[in-house]
Amino acid sequence: MLFICHALIASSEVRDFFFNKCGIELKGKEVEVCVEPAPLRDYWYALGDPKKHSKATEMARKQVLSQFIEYYQVGLDIDETDFFLDRKYKK
Repeated sequence: MLFICHALIASSEVRDFFFNKCGIELKGKEVEVCVEPAPLRDYWYALGDPKKHSKATEMARKQVLSQFIEYYQVGLDIDETDFFLDRKYKK
């Protein structure tokens, strides 16, 4: 599957073949292919339901973000932001 995905992204000839087989009236060179790196988003969602807010989800996300900030020396104190729900309820 990965090979097919790469071929569709990298080769206008493969896109032409695919479009032909699927009856799509496009030319491979006319299609812009953009790749979105989604592992961080997927990991963020895996820490908890993105549509429901819970203390457990907030704490898991806060821990991951704190480790990221510390590792990359971002210089941001997330306890001083309103990004997480627990900060809003502390006031």
